[in-house]
Amino acid sequence: MRLALILIFITLHFTGFTQLGQNLKEEIQKIIYHDTDISFDRTPGYVIGVIIGDSSYVFGYGSVSKDTVQQPDENTIFELGSLTKVFTAAVIQRLVEQGKMQYDSSFNQYLPAAWSHPSTNQLSLLHLLSHTSGLPKMPLEFGTKEKESHNPYAYYTKADLQDFYHNYFFQAKEKNIYHYGHLNYALLEVAIEHVCQKSFATVLAEELLEPLQLKNTGLQLRPEQQAQLAKGYAVTGKATKPWQFQSFAAAQGLKSNAHDLLQFLRVNLNQAAPDFSKSLAQTHQFVAKTNITKHVTVAKGWHILKTRKYYDTIAHSGTTSGHRAFLGFIQETKTGVVVLSNSPHTMNGLGHLIIRLINQNWKKKK
Repeated sequence: MRLALILIFITLHFTGFTQLGQNLKEEIQKIIYHDTDISFDRTPGYVIGVIIGDSSYVFGYGSVSKDTVQQPDENTIFELGSLTKVFTAAVIQRLVEQGKMQYDSSFNQYLPAAWSHPSTNQLSLLHLLSHTSGLPKMPLEFGTKEKESHNPYAYYTKADLQDFYHNYFFQAKEKNIYHYGHLNYALLEVAIEHVCQKSFATVLAEELLEPLQLKNTGLQLRPEQQAQLAKGYAVTGKATKPWQFQSFAAAQGLKSNAHDLLQFLRVNLNQAAPDFSKSLAQTHQFVAKTNITKHVTVAKGWHILKTRKYYDTIAHSGTTSGHRAFLGFIQETKTGVVVLSNSPHTMNGLGHLIIRLINQNWKKKK
């Protein structure tokens, strides 16, 4: 009798879970149809991951490439582009906690001596993390190093980066003004490697990916992971190959899947790995205002979107020549969304629209 009751409970629970997932998928499809202009002609496939409290759901759409009907799922790997920055910020937070770095110290002290630049001594680690360093978005001569279309970082070396930074004329008046840039995080990569005397890939794995069991997240794919990578397509519709890096990996280089990103969201939502949740919570804290809108501020890696009469959304996105990624969450409601696609075409704010949906159209519970 007891076994029968347990089986009935499991059946009812599973049925309810399945029905909720189906209802959620139907509502998301309405958003896609009515509120976006997403097209399989431009974006062959995409994956949406959702966290609502203790439950998570993954929905796949389209195909992993134009050559197959295979639908992407939670194991399909995509390039993350600038979403990489929130992982880099998390690594730096761990190093700060270990006493290897300090946010308010001069950034130059974390660079090799040969990189020293007296005019930037006033820049702190926090200035680069929050894009308030006053440095340009990219090195000024960056385009002259490009040799392959849709593979911009393949030939820009750390020696090129050193040469640019060492000779850059820094204008102090630009400091403390938000100006989003990949250069900030390319330099943070150099600092991490110098402080730890290890490659950025190794530090990232040891400090974050391995402890959190993000087994399909990294800068380089293992042979068995190559088959899981969604083929990317440029705005023109032409297939692209994955980006390669000699520098700027800490700014743009990660690849991952919905399974791992949902786990990363759980940690940020304080639903897993309590010790790491405390660390990641520090990266959510306000650092500076931005010039995007008055409702958007910057934290350490993340951006904070303030909604009138509702909780803040913490989010970041990323784009490469062939992929697009979004990660966003609301701490107070334990909700979060992942969106990954295999083209750089806009998703028309789909991630934010889904966050709004699962938060009852910004209605707080009484």
